[in-house]
Amino acid sequence: MPDPQIAHRPRFTHNARLRPVRYVALLLGLGLLLSTGVAGLATPGREAQAASAPPPVWVAYADTHHPPAGGNFPSPWYGSPHTTFMSTTTNDWDSGAVKIDNTTGADMTGVHVSVTIGSAVYDFWGSNLTIPAGNSLIVAQTDDVNANMDTSDYEPNPYSAYQASGVYPFSDCHPPSSAIPTIHVTIGSTTYTYFDTGKIINRAGSDWAHCVGGDEAAGWVAVSTSSGGTPTSTPTPTRTPTSMPTGTPTPTSVAATATPTSTPMPGTSTPTPTATPTAQTGGPRTDLALGFAEASQQPGAWSVTSPYQLAVNWSGSTGSRPVAIVDAPVSVSHGTIVTGPTVTNAATQSASGGSFLLLEGSGLTVHGTTPAAHVSGQTGGTSRSIAIPSGMQAGDLVAVYIDTANTMAPPSGWTLQHHDGQGSVWTQTFTSVPSSLGTWSTTGQSGWTYTAIAVGGTGSTVVDGVGGGGSQNSSAVHTGSATATLP
Repeated sequence: MPDPQIAHRPRFTHNARLRPVRYVALLLGLGLLLSTGVAGLATPGREAQAASAPPPVWVAYADTHHPPAGGNFPSPWYGSPHTTFMSTTTNDWDSGAVKIDNTTGADMTGVHVSVTIGSAVYDFWGSNLTIPAGNSLIVAQTDDVNANMDTSDYEPNPYSAYQASGVYPFSDCHPPSSAIPTIHVTIGSTTYTYFDTGKIINRAGSDWAHCVGGDEAAGWVAVSTSSGGTPTSTPTPTRTPTSMPTGTPTPTSVAATATPTSTPMPGTSTPTPTATPTAQTGGPRTDLALGFAEASQQPGAWSVTSPYQLAVNWSGSTGSRPVAIVDAPVSVSHGTIVTGPTVTNAATQSASGGSFLLLEGSGLTVHGTTPAAHVSGQTGGTSRSIAIPSGMQAGDLVAVYIDTANTMAPPSGWTLQHHDGQGSVWTQTFTSVPSSLGTWSTTGQSGWTYTAIAVGGTGSTVVDGVGGGGSQNSSAVHTGSATATLP
């Protein structure tokens, strides 16, 4: 939901329960562009045909309207190669989104996409589109002024009016809508129905910007039937396309019966610590989730809710920022979004940040850590050789966490995974145990705090997903979420 202090854009008038959810879209009008080709036109030189099997379909949420970004914006997006893009292009997105991949080897014709959430229907991209062979079609909002696919805001999600205080009533977020978004993809004369069981498009059934806070973006997640199998086809239903003006119907709200575990407590501007790793789809393997947190220069110990446990709990000292690393196993499959924990510092903090990693491997466990330490700043910069984590073994993946306003220069072989305010996570896998993690340096004059953690199992350890909570201003540090990317 747009907030007045972020951007003043007109929206249709809401009342306490009635809100418009369907708007007229001017397809191919001003600001509606296709990044590769024009939908509805077959590509010359290739035979056009409808798909004989359900195509891969993905859902996401795009948000550039609620800064700062949390690192979860969907990719590919506008301007990406091999992408047909049907949405506005003015970089003010606050929209659910659907992506359809054409993997058939021929142009996919007669494509019609619609989204249903409760009694709300989003159907304004046309009914005879073409997806060129090897391309993806992305559909999202077609109206910046009215944000006509702001699916985190509109019914059946609970209505939440902007509050300048940043504190929202319990009723704004509870109970969240239980409605499961459905995506209908018609190809020729066959319609496939997909179920967004993770409620990515409607952001877990409540106004995410108010109930969780800030950036609503979520990366692409694969969807299928509710049972998790191959989507089933049904005869194409008789429908009236909504590409012509039809007024502004108001749907009947749907009663909610379930509460997502990621819903924050009311009356707070920061998320409630997550009791368990929140996987939005099930999965056949176990990843190890690592959360990283840093805070401003107020000494204070850290805490986290089970099943996460503190591997590093550095309370800092005057002039050095406290840092923490937490870990827990989590069940995932390809496309699973895992919401990381909230790590809370005991002191009042005015600046903080969090990052989140998913690590994949067999029997992963934390082998050890490098005790956190602070390097005092000085003119001309500083450097320090970082000791290896205690208990490190050959084959371990090591993550170094550095908290500083400086730009760091790592030794060779390190990969920057995420930057979260003033905290940076770097990783490297070692085939043998080194004498040290190398000499890290900076030309900045500020001090820096560092720590490291070693993780390993019975085989190789790789990074499966990366995310973060971005820059924050609270003692309760949200570590963000990550999508499992490996098969």
